[in-house]
Amino acid sequence: MPSKNKKQARTATASASVNDEAKRLAAKYAAEKPEIGKSTLRGDNDEILIQVFTFYFFAACYWNTCERNTPLRYSVDDPNIANIVLVGVLGAYWTCRRGLPLIANAVLLPVLSAGLFVFGCYRHVQHRNLYNTDPNAFVSGAWMQLAAIHFFGAVVAFGGGVSAAVSGKISRGIPISVAVLGVAAFLAVPVIDPSASNQLMYPHPVPTTSIYIPMDDGVRLAADVFLPAGLNTTSGSERNTTNATSSDLNRAVPVVLQVTRFGRAFDVLYPYNKFSFLGSIDPRRAPGIGVDGAVAALINAGYAVVSIDVRGTGASFGRRGADLHPRELKDHSVLTDWAREQPWCNGTVALLGAGLDGTSVALAAARGASVNAVATVDSPADPYSDQTAPGGITCKGYIQFASSLSAAVEKTGATLANIVSHEDYGWTAFALKKAVGSVSAVAGWENEAETIAASHSKNFDIAVLASASSGLYRDTTLATGKTRNLSYASIDAADRMAAGLSKYHVPLLAVAGFSSGRAAASATGLYNRGLPAGSQIVLGPWGGAGKTCFGTTAEECRTPQTTPAAHVVAFFDCTIRGQCATTDPITFFTTGDATNSWRTASAWPPTEGLTSTTLYLTPTALTSEKPTVGLVDFLVDQTATTGERSRWNTVRGLVGLPIVYAGSTHGRISFDSTPLTGSTIVVGSPLVTLSLEAVNGADIALFVYLEEVFADGRITYVTEGQILASHQIITRMTNASIGHPEPFCRNYTNQARTQLAGPSIVELVLEPTAHRFSAGSQMRLALAGADTENFDTAKLNVAPQWKIHIGDSSISIPLQQLVG
Repeated sequence: MPSKNKKQARTATASASVNDEAKRLAAKYAAEKPEIGKSTLRGDNDEILIQVFTFYFFAACYWNTCERNTPLRYSVDDPNIANIVLVGVLGAYWTCRRGLPLIANAVLLPVLSAGLFVFGCYRHVQHRNLYNTDPNAFVSGAWMQLAAIHFFGAVVAFGGGVSAAVSGKISRGIPISVAVLGVAAFLAVPVIDPSASNQLMYPHPVPTTSIYIPMDDGVRLAADVFLPAGLNTTSGSERNTTNATSSDLNRAVPVVLQVTRFGRAFDVLYPYNKFSFLGSIDPRRAPGIGVDGAVAALINAGYAVVSIDVRGTGASFGRRGADLHPRELKDHSVLTDWAREQPWCNGTVALLGAGLDGTSVALAAARGASVNAVATVDSPADPYSDQTAPGGITCKGYIQFASSLSAAVEKTGATLANIVSHEDYGWTAFALKKAVGSVSAVAGWENEAETIAASHSKNFDIAVLASASSGLYRDTTLATGKTRNLSYASIDAADRMAAGLSKYHVPLLAVAGFSSGRAAASATGLYNRGLPAGSQIVLGPWGGAGKTCFGTTAEECRTPQTTPAAHVVAFFDCTIRGQCATTDPITFFTTGDATNSWRTASAWPPTEGLTSTTLYLTPTALTSEKPTVGLVDFLVDQTATTGERSRWNTVRGLVGLPIVYAGSTHGRISFDSTPLTGSTIVVGSPLVTLSLEAVNGADIALFVYLEEVFADGRITYVTEGQILASHQIITRMTNASIGHPEPFCRNYTNQARTQLAGPSIVELVLEPTAHRFSAGSQMRLALAGADTENFDTAKLNVAPQWKIHIGDSSISIPLQQLVG
C-alpha cells in the first residue's frame, strides 16, 4: 500500500505541473493574441495555407514571364528584369510581414498580388505577340492552363488579404472573398474584345460538332467540325461552286481538312475546365498539336475546318502502321470525298498538316486525292534524310521524343502531360499534369476509351526499330507487306511529291522555319524539283511549326508581320478565291537584319546579286588565301552536344518548347575569319569541303556549325550540317547554282557505305539560311565529332580521332548584296 500511495502522489504532482504549464502557455498566448490594426499574423495553419497558394502563383508567374522566353538572350533592359524585381519585392514583403500590423498585411497582400497578376498578364500577352501577331491565333494548352493559374492564384491571394482584414482569421473569409472576386471576374469578361490584338488569350473555337467519319474498310476516324458563324448548313442545294467568301455564309464554303497524329484536341480537367476568359474559348479543351492558330484564322476567313485524328491515334480507331503507310494516304482520299458530300462544302477541299502530317497530306494529293490545294508547315520532304537521320546519322532527339508523344495520344490513360518535365516547363509542369487529360473523345463515345486504345496496341514505334538496329538507313525495313516491304527508299517521298503535285496541278504551300530541323531544306528542295503554278515557299525565323521563334535579338523576333497560320490563310485565299497578295513564289526572313527582315524572290537562293566567297582553313583560322599543306589533329569528344532543345528535336517544337543554343565550345575545334569590314548577308546553303583522315576507325561522324562572333564576344548560331563520311556522293547536279541546297546526292543505304582509307574528301552543304553578319563580326566555322543529345553515333564505329588536312579544306559561302 505505501508504494501505491507514493505512485498516486507522483501522478498528482505531474498533473499539477502539466496544468501549471498549460496555464502559463495560455496566459502567454492571450498576451500575444493579435488584434486588428495592432498585432501581427503569426504562423497559424491558415496563413501557411495562403502562403502555399501565393508562392505557387508567384512561381507560375515567374515561369510564364521569365523562363518561357529562353529562345532570346537576356539583357539588362529586358522587360523580364522588372518582373524579377517585382517577385523580389514580394519575397521581401513575405520576409518582413511579421513586423507589420495585421491591417497592413491585409492591404499589402491583395495589392501586391494583384500587381503581379496584372504584370504577369501583360508579359503573357507581350510574349505571345512576340510570335503570334495574328489576333486570331489560339494559345497552346500550356498557355491556357497558365492563364487559369494566374487567375486562381490572384483570387486566393486577394481573398486571403481581405478575409484577414475582416476577421483576423484567413480561413473564415476565403470562401466569401473568392465568391465575390469570381463574380467580379465573370462580369468583367465581356469587356475583353476577342478581336483585339492585345487580348489576354487567343480563341480556341468550340467545335460545331464532333463525329466519326467511316473509312472504306470500316475503320472510324475521330473528327471535330468547325463551321464559320452564320453558316446555313441546310442550304446544301445552293452550293456556290465558284468562290465562297466570309460575307456569303448562307451558302456552302471551302473546306480545309487538318490531320494530325499527335491529338486534335485534349481534355481540360476539373477545375481548370471552368475557366473561360473569352466567349470564343472552349474551356473544356486544350488545342491539339497542329498549325498554331490555323483553325481560328481559317474560320474567321470563312472556311470550314475539319480537324482529324490520324488512324490509330487519339480518338480514332484502327492501327497506325509505319508513318506514310499507303493505308494512311488512302484515308486522306476518302476524307476528301466525304468532305465534298457535306451540305456546307462548296466542292472545294484543301489539305493542311504540320510535320509528318504535312508530308502525308502532300503525298496523298500527289497520289491523286482530289484536292484543290495543300499547305504544309515544317514538313520533311524526305522523312529519312530530313528528319529521321539527317546526314545518315540517326537523330535520336527526334525519335525518342516522337515515340513518347505518340504514346501519349495512343494509349489508355496516357496524356500529353506524360512527356512534360520540370526542366522543360518549369513550375507549370505540375499544373499541366493536373490540368491536361487525354485526347478528347467524340461526343457520345466517352466510355469507349479502352476499346479505342486497344485497337492502337500494335502501332508502329520508330524508337523500337531504331534501338533494335545497327543504325537506320534508307533501305531499312519499316513494315512488311504481302508483296513488298515498306522502307524510306520505297516511299521516295520528295521526288514523288513534286512529280505528283505537278501531274495533278495541285499547288503547294511549304512554310518552313530556318531553325526547325531540315524544314527549310525540304521546302527549297521541293521548289527546285519543280512544283505546279501557284505554289509558294515561306521561310521564317521559326521552329516547331511556328510555335517558337529563333533569332539573334529580342527586337528581331518581334518584327515578323505574319505567322504560319496567316500565310496558310493567304495561300488558300489566293489559290481558291483568286485573292493574291504577292506575285513572287518565295518569301523569306533575314535574321540579324531588323531594318529589312522580310523579302521576296523568284528563286532559291535568290539569284540577284548572289556571289560566292571561299575561306580556307588554317591551323587556327579562316583565310581568303589558300594555305600550304599542313595537318591539324582533332580528338573527338563524345560528350559534345548542342543540347536537347536544338532544331533537331522537332516534336519538342510542336509542343511549344523554345529552341536554345548555349553557344558552348566544348568538344569543338573552331576556325575564325578576320573581322568583317562591313555588314554581309549570307543567303542559301554554304558548302563545306574537308580533307579528313580517320585515326583508329573506319568512319567519321562530322558535325559542322557556322556562327557569328560579335566584336563584344557574343556568339550567335547561324546554321549547321552533319554527315556520316562513309555515305559517299553518287551523283552531282550539273551547273548547280551558288548556295543550292542539294548540289549532289547520296543514297544513304547500308550497302553503299564506303570505309575511309587515308585522306578522304568529305563534302556537305549546311542548312539553308538568310543571315546578316554585322560589321566587325567574325565568321566562325566549328567542327565536332558528336552531338550526343541529338544524334546516335554509338553504333557506327566512328573514329575517335581525325587528321584535318590543311590546304584542301574550305567553306564556300553564298553572299548577296541587296538594295534596301
